[in-house]
Amino acid sequence: EKFKLQKTASFSLLKEQVAEKFGVPTDQQRYWLWSRRQNHTYRPTRPLTPAEEAMKIVQVKELTQYSKNQPALDLKLLLERTSPGIPKSIPENDILLFVKYYDPHNKTLRYLGHLFADAQKSITSIYDRLAQMAGFEPGTQIEVFEEIKFEPTIMCDPVDPALTLHQGQLENGDILCIQRKIMGPEMQAVQYPTVPQFFEYVINRVKVIFKPINGTDASSDLELELSKQDSYVQVVEELARELGLGDHRLLRLTKQNVYSGTPASSALRYNSFERLIDILYQYNQLATTFYYEIVDMPLPDLEKMKVLTIKYHNQSTEFVSEHEIRVPRDKTIGDVLALLKEQLGEEASGELRLMEVYFSRISRIFAETLPVDAMNDQYWTLRAEQITGEEKELGQGERVIQVCHFTRDPAHPQAVQNFGEPFLMVLHETETLEDIKPKIQTRLEVKDQQFAKWKFAVVSASKVEDLEDEDIVLARIPEESMGQLDCYLGLEHEDKLPRRNPPTSNRTYERPVRIFGD
Repeated sequence: EKFKLQKTASFSLLKEQVAEKFGVPTDQQRYWLWSRRQNHTYRPTRPLTPAEEAMKIVQVKELTQYSKNQPALDLKLLLERTSPGIPKSIPENDILLFVKYYDPHNKTLRYLGHLFADAQKSITSIYDRLAQMAGFEPGTQIEVFEEIKFEPTIMCDPVDPALTLHQGQLENGDILCIQRKIMGPEMQAVQYPTVPQFFEYVINRVKVIFKPINGTDASSDLELELSKQDSYVQVVEELARELGLGDHRLLRLTKQNVYSGTPASSALRYNSFERLIDILYQYNQLATTFYYEIVDMPLPDLEKMKVLTIKYHNQSTEFVSEHEIRVPRDKTIGDVLALLKEQLGEEASGELRLMEVYFSRISRIFAETLPVDAMNDQYWTLRAEQITGEEKELGQGERVIQVCHFTRDPAHPQAVQNFGEPFLMVLHETETLEDIKPKIQTRLEVKDQQFAKWKFAVVSASKVEDLEDEDIVLARIPEESMGQLDCYLGLEHEDKLPRRNPPTSNRTYERPVRIFGD
């Protein structure tokens, strides 16, 4: 409670206001000065003497200065209510001790009160009084600990019964924590058997939210109280228990990006941290939200596999189905395509190829001999399709080129925006744009009225060259462009589909926007 008084007011005026506020008679009020100890804790250090209580507020305030160069800004006192009719003087060897009681079965710690003890005697001299304060039966064995400091690290030591309180460095204002002594099976039955263990739990406990990675319903989120010192296995075991999952290895965790509020770009590997606290901070911010998913094989085994999500398209470039392919990391793209063909069955009777599509352009065609572990599939779409017969049997003067859809702003004709599904097609070195238009219209199944509005151009990294019907297309596309995939035949028309983000995996990462002051 705060009281405002003039510095020149008498201390007795404060006592009168306290009596009025708390109902404590002035003759039962004893005030203690606080001091800052070397371990940076604050404890009541000594009571005011009758002579000091007769001073003015400003004079009492000067008693709390730690040094001549550090004047106290406020007068902070501890009020002790003394018993009526008992002298307010304290025996010379007595010290003021505060007492707390810890119940390991209920994991509770509560304040019991204070007492005075002879510092020249051991802690055993007040065992009976401590047990009585806790409400124990006579003869109950107790343990006594000193709560030295709580932050930033725990210091809570047992009080040595072989030493006097003075020898044990106990002094005015120290805190005793008592508990009933437990042993054997009873100790195994409680989570935190002793006061120091309970304190470690309190300072390390943290509430962590777990969200299903593909869920949108907030009611399915789980909030668990964990310890910052928990290992990876302890965390997933606790989550598995909450989910009713028999094997914690079937869980995969992903951190949340603190800026975007979405799952991070990659999941945590099994047993990837020793202590939970090691991964709770991102950019100096506490991040206590994680995403979880239940996988269909133990995560350590799954991590030995390369898991690829492949979209299968037909010859009209339409999406048909999505497939998850798992292969050991030492396998090749050829092995991936063989497994995909098994899943597709009769739907894919011909030879398949696997491509990397990014921003509606084919950025790479994978060789079947490429090891799958060399692939980066985090940010690009993997697309599979059948290789046409004419591609496999190229004639003299024929080449395979890439064809992409695009739009552009008339004010900036050299800036294109790709959209839709790109594809590959075979052209002959003598074919004009007029010759290949029907092939494109048939393949994409575009109606005449709509196709008549389409325009065509050769697009490269440096320029956009519009094509006329009489232009020979392959003459405008360098022969080496197929290897680089940086030059393509562009189909310019309106994008009637809703604008979408570039395809990526279901894990996203957004760069933070940082704003700096002057």
